[in-house]
Amino acid sequence: MKVRKFKHRFGNDILIIAMISTVFIASCKKENVVSQPGTKQASVVHASGSTVTTAAASTYVRQHLLFENTFENATDMNLWATQEKAFANSIVISNTVTHTGHSSMQVLVNKTDPIVTGGIRAEVTLKQEPVVKVERWIGYSVYLPSSFIIDPEPEIIQQWHDMPDLAEGGVWRSPPFALMTQNGRWSLSVRWSAARLTSDETTAGKIYDLGRYRNSVWTNWVFHIRSAWDSTGLIEVWQNGVLVLTINGPNAYNDNTGNYFKMGVYKWVWMPGKDTGTSTTTSREVYYDDVRIGDQYATYKDVAP
Repeated sequence: MKVRKFKHRFGNDILIIAMISTVFIASCKKENVVSQPGTKQASVVHASGSTVTTAAASTYVRQHLLFENTFENATDMNLWATQEKAFANSIVISNTVTHTGHSSMQVLVNKTDPIVTGGIRAEVTLKQEPVVKVERWIGYSVYLPSSFIIDPEPEIIQQWHDMPDLAEGGVWRSPPFALMTQNGRWSLSVRWSAARLTSDETTAGKIYDLGRYRNSVWTNWVFHIRSAWDSTGLIEVWQNGVLVLTINGPNAYNDNTGNYFKMGVYKWVWMPGKDTGTSTTTSREVYYDDVRIGDQYATYKDVAP
């Protein structure tokens, strides 16, 4: 295999969600076989809509998956609802580095990139959840190359973004869930409010430190999220197989529509009018692999990369 706490508010996130039915199929049962370390098998889609992955040697059959992308096929990028990127090569399937198998998703953002959906970003998205209060298991692997130098300014690496009730006067806010890097460290931003039609000024939030990041190695993440604006909320975080954080309590906004999953780099501090000149880098490159999202019946094993 080859191969940052912050006080800044996130920018508005304007997005038209493409309703692609092949991304989240709540009614199908997706079963995958977890292969031995170092192997990755291509998925076979059956006429019934279920997907089965087979391997010669297996120890566990993955179940209750709503989404899976291992980036092994050229068409795997079509599994995403939308791609928010400045250029064709901002998000691509690449064989430069890989967690398992032969390829991964490469994301590249430059400070000089044009504005995309209200920010400097390169992200893939899934369609929004029907309601806010859902329970999900999420797993994926992230690789920060040696070029990913320490920057005192933050960037989002993966997020669950809210869908404000615009027709009722709602406005775009910072995401309720965001995995970030800043000053050479991982962190998790969690925001919430039980009130209706809120803004960043009327919501609460907290940043949790998740330790120093390492370059040129894969970091495996698993998140168990019970999304809620009240005391029933839960977030559990595993890093490289170790439970590193448990948050009990609110972690979402009180909206009519649920959040949506986004993966990629969002560097809002490079935006004109928000750039303070303190960022020490002009480019961010990140690789992602083995992305899985499970429903409320899933377990750690079902989504672990």
